[in-house]
Amino acid sequence: MSEFVNNEIIKSNNKTNILLPENAVYFEKPKAKPIGKLNTLFFLLLVAGIAFGAYYCTVYNSSLYKDLDFLFSSNIKQRLSQSPLQTLLSSYTGCCVFLLSSYFLGCSMWGFALLPVVSFFKGFGIGLTASYLFINYAFNGAIYYIGVMLPGAFLSAAALILLQSDAFRFSSQLLKFTLYPDKGGNPSNKPGFKKYSKRLFTALAITLVASAADMGLTLMFGNMFHF
Repeated sequence: MSEFVNNEIIKSNNKTNILLPENAVYFEKPKAKPIGKLNTLFFLLLVAGIAFGAYYCTVYNSSLYKDLDFLFSSNIKQRLSQSPLQTLLSSYTGCCVFLLSSYFLGCSMWGFALLPVVSFFKGFGIGLTASYLFINYAFNGAIYYIGVMLPGAFLSAAALILLQSDAFRFSSQLLKFTLYPDKGGNPSNKPGFKKYSKRLFTALAITLVASAADMGLTLMFGNMFHF
């Protein structure tokens, strides 16, 4: 048996034990909130937004959809008349607004409190557009939305929900580490930030696929509809 007390290391029976000072600070890894529960939470908020958007359009039938066209591509006549590249860019730009908003909210220690608003507003736009098509164009509007717009909307919404789950966790960790720095160190230097940023690029890639699907379906089937 050999002892190295000055180096605070003791070797005994081929085992190495590291002795720490009594005043050492122990960093406890924060317990991550279950991703499944967060995904469910943001999904329910999205569904609530869809229901409210559909109700709002049904009751008021206002021209609000025109003002939100840059986010939800609700101007169907313009969609059918523009080039495929314009369809891709307009769809992708609108989705990126929600993704980037969620990402930067996640980088704020208070951002987790505002993330539900983003999910709800995304759902509100989906419900508003769907309801507007159903009310004003009846069967043709319903078929167009389900067959052409819904696949892309579904993929982009899924990408948003996945990113928001990580954004909520990261934002809550920032709050904890800011309020109690002695228990977690500086969160901006933790490897989790790089992982969180990679999730943004994953979500952007999924959204690009969703926008490409939106463009392809519009190109293939858009001429079949006349509004």
